[in-house]
Formats: sequence, structure tokens, C-alpha cells
Amino acid sequence: DVYKRQDHYGGTVSNNFVSAADAGLFGSEYGFDCGICLWQACEAEVLHNSVHTANSGATFSSIEWRFPYTSASITNNLVNHTMRERDGATATLAGNLTAAEAGWYVAAATGDLHLLGTATAAIDHGVATALTADIDGDARPSGSAPDVGADERRGQGAWIVGAEIRIAAAGPVELRYAARAHRDVLAALGWV
Repeated sequence: DVYKRQDHYGGTVSNNFVSAADAGLFGSEYGFDCGICLWQACEAEVLHNSVHTANSGATFSSIEWRFPYTSASITNNLVNHTMRERDGATATLAGNLTAAEAGWYVAAATGDLHLLGTATAAIDHGVATALTADIDGDARPSGSAPDVGADERRGQGAWIVGAEIRIAAAGPVELRYAARAHRDVLAALGWV
């Protein structure tokens, strides 16, 4: 019976940040095995996840699907290490990006995998999926196509400034202004 040979049926792994940076994760004989592992997972979906490893040399895979009863759809995942099939598993792949750089994220080493404006290869380069929100609950897509990974980037990282000037006859000049910055600007200033 097929159901006795699988660990899970029909599950979804979506909108996750997985950051492997602690040296202890890489210290074993085999290193860091995988960020997202599907073992005997039938009809699984892995959608819009961001997986970053700080030590590619001691990492086996970022996302893997393993064993004969695993069948999966793996779509729009942003990783910096190999995604791989093992031991007879099958998967349909679409929109994934396997060459992510640490500089594409707010703080990869501490697990903040929100996209910066430098992630141009990921921004608006995903394929359509049923997901309508990202890891923060922000609407997906926000541009011409969904972003690859768990975070859907907003705007282009530019400052948004508004100003109001009031001049009263024979009185002082009053200047009011408000400014708002996107995450990458705030990160560069060390405020997030």
C-alpha cells in the first residue's frame, strides 16, 4: 500500500526564511544536510522560500526531494546552493533561482532574508502561483510578476518625501516635511 511508504501527503512548504549560519550546523562529518527536505512526501508543494547557507562547502543541498514516493512541485524558491533530487524522487521545477548572493538580503548572516534592491535577478522574475501573500502578509505580486523567494519586495528602494510650506503674511515661514524609506535604505543606516 502506497500510504504505508510515505511520510506525508499533499503538504505545502511556503514563505519561509531558512538561514544556516551557525558553525555548529556545519561541524558534523556530513555538514549541513538540507534547508528544506522532502522525504517520502507525495504531491508536496515547495513555494516561495528563501534558503541561505553561509558555508556552501559544508552544505549538501538547499532544497532536496528524496526517495521513490516523493513527488513535488518546487516553484519560485531563492537559494544560494544546489537543489537536488535523490534516490528516485520526482519533482517539477519552475521559477527557482539557485545563485542568490548574501548582498541581496537585509542580513543573511542573521536570517533576515528580506530582499534588497540589489536582488534584481529575483525581483519580478517568478512564475505565477496560487500564493497571494509573502512571509510578511504583503500582497504578491507587487510588480509585473511575483518575486522569487519568501519576500515580495516593495518599491524600488527610493526615498518618498512630502513637503508642505505655509507662508503667512507678515509672519514666520512654517515648513513641515515627512520622509519614509524602504527597508534597504533603513538597513544601510543600521535602523533595522
